[in-house]
Amino acid sequence: MSDAAPDARLLARVDVAPGLAFFRLGLSTPLEPREPGGPRFVPGQYITVGAIAPDESLVRRPLTLTDASADGLEVELLLNRVEGPATAHPLSHLLFTLAPGAPLFARPVATGRFTLPDTVGAWAGRVLLVASETGLAPFLAMARRAPQADLQRLTLLHAVDDAAHLAARAELEALGLDYRPWLLPEAGALDDVAEALAPTLAAPLSPEHTQVLACGLGAHLEAVTRALFPRGYVPAHRRLRKALGIPLEAPAALHLEQYDAARLFAHGLAIGPDGRVDSGGA
Repeated sequence: MSDAAPDARLLARVDVAPGLAFFRLGLSTPLEPREPGGPRFVPGQYITVGAIAPDESLVRRPLTLTDASADGLEVELLLNRVEGPATAHPLSHLLFTLAPGAPLFARPVATGRFTLPDTVGAWAGRVLLVASETGLAPFLAMARRAPQADLQRLTLLHAVDDAAHLAARAELEALGLDYRPWLLPEAGALDDVAEALAPTLAAPLSPEHTQVLACGLGAHLEAVTRALFPRGYVPAHRRLRKALGIPLEAPAALHLEQYDAARLFAHGLAIGPDGRVDSGGA
């Protein structure tokens, strides 16, 4: 049994579809900036949230925020109830059983570097955000906080296997960014990401014109990576670069959130003489 005292509570749950919902949490202590004098929350960051399981163990998990109040006392999450969980007490299952007011645990520090400043930095070109299912979370936060000038250079592709899972669709359509809902016919369809976008982009999908951020399930991130390697997209992920023999100094244009480095490709990849990625004929 955990001796920790609850320091958060569930304020509300707003269902999007069965097993998919926004959760609003109240914190006892305001979010602390990652760096002294910095903002309490930068879109793309996460906090660690916990709940007590039926066996009285404390289950914790890092969860990406979709929003945070100005005073840092309220945060929002987008979660799905995981099917076929890998653990006996997955946090998502516990949260879906709770009623408003239920005690929770939260570390009040927003952290993580899957943010626009930490990925594309001063890049002034287009930015493609590729989300699968609840991988929308960091991009929804980015869209909500972005100045209008930045919104106009963002393209958000939200891939889901059920149209009912297009969370915040009306809000995103109203914000003014280039929002593309995409209903996947099958899990591997993200391999077609470049082809799906090509007819409607003003310029070819290439590192010279567009930086890419992708967030979602490991299989979906792998599909996006496979699709973009032949177009010259080098991942920023250091372990992935090392495993694939890509020089660390090669400019990155593909930024992945929580990529599972164990899911690597069977074929070799290398940097060609022109600095672009050669897919080895695959």
